[in-house]
Amino acid sequence: TRPLDRAGTAAAVLAATGAACVVVDCEAGPVRLNLAHRLAAQLSAPLHPLAALTHPTTRDSALPVPA
Repeated sequence: TRPLDRAGTAAAVLAATGAACVVVDCEAGPVRLNLAHRLAAQLSAPLHPLAALTHPTTRDSALPVPA
């Protein structure tokens, strides 16, 4: 089975559980495959760009850094 097919199957199983999900779009560069968009649609989950997880002025991560 192809990786994208397996990911789609896993997304369907996860969506069927009713679990809350969020998808972070980490794609960058001139060629974008929009895989995060596809996954978010399959999960009925919100999609956020990676840049949204950083502080807008310092670009520091908004997430805690493990010690």
